[in-house]
Amino acid sequence: MMRGAVLAVAFTGVPPDARGGVPRPSMSAPRMAHSSSSADAAAVGWGGSADAGSVPFRYSDKELERKLRFANGLAFLSGVADVATYSTAGCYASMMTGNTINFMSAVAANRLSDGLFFLAMVVNYVAGISGFRLLSLRKGLPAAALAPCILVLFAAVDGLMLSTASRWPLLLLALCFGYINALSSERTGIITCMVTGHFQKIGDLAANAATGPLSASQRRTALTSASIVLAFTLGVGTGSGLRRAALGPAALGATLRRVPTFTALGAAYAALLTWGDRAPESAPAPMATAGLASGVDPPAVER
Repeated sequence: MMRGAVLAVAFTGVPPDARGGVPRPSMSAPRMAHSSSSADAAAVGWGGSADAGSVPFRYSDKELERKLRFANGLAFLSGVADVATYSTAGCYASMMTGNTINFMSAVAANRLSDGLFFLAMVVNYVAGISGFRLLSLRKGLPAAALAPCILVLFAAVDGLMLSTASRWPLLLLALCFGYINALSSERTGIITCMVTGHFQKIGDLAANAATGPLSASQRRTALTSASIVLAFTLGVGTGSGLRRAALGPAALGATLRRVPTFTALGAAYAALLTWGDRAPESAPAPMATAGLASGVDPPAVER
């Protein structure tokens, strides 16, 4: 406890509380401003926050750009996947709002079999999120840890749908997308499977821009949301274009029909997750934080 008290005085300039050696916060020290923007969240660590008691850090601009490219890749593939599943079975791979609407519409129309399918899609998606959360409790679990499993499950969907002529194998996709979207939120702080929230941010910032100049944080948020919307839209367009070409009589259509759709999509996801786990070229620099004593270097930050 004495060693902790010495460190507390050295790094914060605040004497420890006599009751437990916990540094008393300085009443005059300014608090760090809280930001709810996804871009700011992505700027602090993978998950947008620093552990209690640790020194917060920020990644370099280059590393932040890599994270944004990773999120854009996920948004693009999400658009492709939603087109593929909607054109195949009238459901969505990663948008549970659409599946919930389909579920209640089917129940209202007394199509109980359809309703059960859409409900099962939602349940499997939630299970995928829970699975990611349980696995992420293991410290240092890389994003690509289950990339081979995702590829195998996507390929299994192709095989099962071909052999059974049923849409029920798509439940495996919902499980995978629960994991993928939870990983996206956790590691980048950005929602990549839907664009409604991003449109809301863009509209809000457009109104702010009409009343005065945007701050650097607001401009970064606008750029992030606009890039996610663009990537998702391009994914939808690409998926629709490939679907249309596959239905055509030309040689390209015949070639595309021989390609297993979900296997190819799973390979793309596996490659992206593996790329997203590349080690950063430089360690994140600690942030200047209120309460640090002048002239004292902060402790090293473990990642």
